[in-house]
Amino acid sequence: MSPLPEHTYQKIEMLLVPVFNYTFSAEGCDYVEEGLGCLNLVLYNQQTISAAMWFYYPLLVYILVGLPSNQNVAQLCAAKGLSDEQSRCLEDCSDAWGTDHLEMMLGCLKNYIQKGGSGFFQNTDLFGQTFYALLDQAVQRIYAIGNNSDTDYDMLVATTLYTAVIENFPQGQLDPILPSIISVAYQQGILAPKTKKLSALCIQVIAMALHHNVHLVADLLVSKNLLHDYLQHWSKLLTSFNKDFDKMRILYGLVSLLKLDQSTLPPGVAENMPAMIKELVKLTSEILELREEEDSEGSEAQEMNELENEKEIQRTLNKLDKYGKLGKDPKDEENDSDFDMEDFQEDHANQYYNSPLEEKDEILYF
Repeated sequence: MSPLPEHTYQKIEMLLVPVFNYTFSAEGCDYVEEGLGCLNLVLYNQQTISAAMWFYYPLLVYILVGLPSNQNVAQLCAAKGLSDEQSRCLEDCSDAWGTDHLEMMLGCLKNYIQKGGSGFFQNTDLFGQTFYALLDQAVQRIYAIGNNSDTDYDMLVATTLYTAVIENFPQGQLDPILPSIISVAYQQGILAPKTKKLSALCIQVIAMALHHNVHLVADLLVSKNLLHDYLQHWSKLLTSFNKDFDKMRILYGLVSLLKLDQSTLPPGVAENMPAMIKELVKLTSEILELREEEDSEGSEAQEMNELENEKEIQRTLNKLDKYGKLGKDPKDEENDSDFDMEDFQEDHANQYYNSPLEEKDEILYF
């Protein structure tokens, strides 16, 4: 979709704010996924996010985790000059009610991360929590729920939020939070993995952290005697990295290790470097094969995606209008975007989010 003038987006937002306030409330929660679809398109198609749209970032997190306890929400809302509709949305989140909608939130959350800049770590919500701290709370809650459920699906979705953080900020800006991200990824991916798929994704998180700041992360892993185990698990899961982004992240992370003075690495790691380089060469060949396949299918898919992007907001608004007129519950209709919950496909979840990795060439980096 071609970018629209800024004033056009402002008019669109004015029309959609009442829709968002309704669909993200207890009264309109049956329509929450329609609202999320519209919000994601608004965020995706703008270079910067307006103050009106930033209101919904902490709100989405509260829908997942609930509000902090012992807070006078009404008083805080009045002090911030929020509307009655916004206040009602917040008050409805006293208890988390929307973890089932995490997948539909993913694009919104990633676009907030990508376009938030340094403010993502500096701006705070009504209760003084930074926007990143809110995101971390959401991931931790999803992990806690997932560890006690029969599926790892939401845990996979939540883990990609960590990769979105790492890939969207320059070196140095994430140094204070990288140790905690690595700790979580190591615990969930290596020490106590729920599934092989989750383990493979957590290994990618650590690989991206290595790429972001190889000296800091390698020193951390070496100091805790974790680097050798990390590479061992990577080797065991080679066949699990079967998507373009999977291979890309692993390549960036492990190639970054080659920047280090090899004499500083633990003996077991240094001795295995030649074998690792051989696997990385093989990985580049696999990436090139995937590119050729994608190029052959790319032109037709791009044309279809652009058409779908242009129609999505109108289709969503039409559905809202239809449900409103018929008094019909949208949960009674099959969601067209449903797919096998056990078959996590990150490219599906990233439909309206552009990863910065798409603008780089990992082969040249190698």
